Amino acid sequence: MIQTKKQEQIKDTDNSFFFACKEIIGEEIFNKWFLDVEIYSQTKNEIILSTSSKFKRDWINREYFQAKTFIKSLNKSLPDLHKINIIFLEKNIDLIKDNENSENKPSQINKVINLSKYDNVFAFATELNNKFTFANFISAKYCKMALSMAKIVAGFDNQLKIFDDKIPLFIHGGVGIGKTHLAQSIAWFIKENDKTKKVVYLSAEKFMYHFVQSIRSNEIMNFKEKMRSIDVLIVDDVQFIAGKDGTQQEFMNCFNSLVEDNKQVILVCDRCPSNLENIDEKLKSRITGGMIINLKKPDFADRLAITKQKIQSLNCQIPEEVINLVAEKITSSIRDIEGALKKLMAENIFAEQEITIDSSKSILSSYLNKSETNAISIEKIQKIVAEFYTLKVSDLTSKNRSKNNVKARQVAMYLSKTHTKSSLPTIGEKFGGKNHATVIHSIKIVNNAISQNNNFALEIKTIEEKL
Repeated sequence: MIQTKKQEQIKDTDNSFFFACKEIIGEEIFNKWFLDVEIYSQTKNEIILSTSSKFKRDWINREYFQAKTFIKSLNKSLPDLHKINIIFLEKNIDLIKDNENSENKPSQINKVINLSKYDNVFAFATELNNKFTFANFISAKYCKMALSMAKIVAGFDNQLKIFDDKIPLFIHGGVGIGKTHLAQSIAWFIKENDKTKKVVYLSAEKFMYHFVQSIRSNEIMNFKEKMRSIDVLIVDDVQFIAGKDGTQQEFMNCFNSLVEDNKQVILVCDRCPSNLENIDEKLKSRITGGMIINLKKPDFADRLAITKQKIQSLNCQIPEEVINLVAEKITSSIRDIEGALKKLMAENIFAEQEITIDSSKSILSSYLNKSETNAISIEKIQKIVAEFYTLKVSDLTSKNRSKNNVKARQVAMYLSKTHTKSSLPTIGEKFGGKNHATVIHSIKIVNNAISQNNNFALEIKTIEEKL
C-alpha cells in the first residue's frame, strides 16, 4: 500500500492509539488487521480510521470496536477517547512523477464526514434499521401523501418533479405510525441509488450533543463545515431542541445554509410546527415554508389492511375474526399491532396455545387495555375543544347560543363524528340532549367552513393534533 509523507506523519504523531491497540491484541494479530489501517481524522474524544477493504472494516468493527472489553482496555491508555470507528474509503491514487513542480498526491473519491458503516450515509449514534425501507413500508390511505412525498424527496421517481427547487419536508404524527420508518427509507434509497450524495441521519438530541461537544473541544468551525457539506440532512425527534437557544440558532443556521444551497432537509417530529413549544419563531417560520405532512392515526380500514400485510410478512395463520379483533381494538399504534401479532405467534408456537377469538382476548389483554385507555372519546374531544376556545366543557353541553359557544359546540360535534364510532343520537345526547338533526347540521356547517376558509381548516387541524 502506498503511503504519502503526510500519512506517515499522522501515524508518527498519533501512534499512541496504534501502540495501545497492539498492546491489547498482540503484535501478530495487529499486523494482520491494522498494518494498512490509517487515521482518517482524530480529535481528543473521537477517532476515525480508514481502510480500503470493506471486509476488514466490518471485521475490525465487529471484533474490536464494538467489543466492550476491547474499548475498556483501550480507555486505560486513552481515557478521553469516547468514540471510535473504522470506515471503508475507496481510493484513487494518481502519482505524478514526471512533473517537477508537483508532489505525489493521493486524491480520495469519497469524502467522509462522520462515522458510519455505510458508504455514503452517516448515522450519528443511531445506525439505520435495515427493515426501514420503502419496500417494507405498508401503504394505506392514512399515509399515501407522506409516502409519496418521501419517495419524491429520495428520488424514487426521477421523472416526477413537482417543485423547481428542493423544499424542506416536515413529517409529523403520533408514536408508532411510521415517521422514522419513512425517514430512514429515504436514507436507504439514496444509499443504494446515488453514491454521489452525502446523507446525514441523526436525532435532534444528537445534533445538540455534537454541537455542544464541538464547542467544548474548540472545533465548532469543523462541525459547521461538516454539517454544511452534506447533500441530505435527516433529523428525527425535532421536538428535543425545544428550549435550547444556542442549539436552535446553530440548527437554523445549518437549515438555512442547506436550503439556500438547494440541499434536501427532512425533519421528523411528534407534533406540527405550530404546536412546538419553546421554539424560536424564526425557525418555526422557516420550517413552515416547506412541505408539512401529517401522519394521522390509521382508521379501521387502514389498520385492517396493515394487520393483514403484517400477518403475510410474518408468514403465520390467524383466523379472520382474530384479525378483525386486532384491527378494531388495537388503535394505539402500528407498532402495537405488530407486537400483538408476534405475541400471538409466540403463544401459538411455544405455549401451544390455539389462536381463537377467546384466547386472543386473553393473550392480548395488555394491548387491548392500552388502546382503550388511549382511545378518543367524546369526553376527550369536549375537553380539548373547550380548552382551545377558552371555554368550559359545560358551555358545550349548555343551551347557551353565544357565537363562540355555538362554534365550539359545532366543532366538537364534527370531531365526535369524525374520530369516534358514536351514533348521531349518542353524540346529540352528550351535548345536552340535542337531536340527531342538530348534529347533522353542525357537521355540515363545519365541513363547509373547512372547504371555504383556510384559517378555520387550520384551526380544526390544530385541534385534531391535540386529540
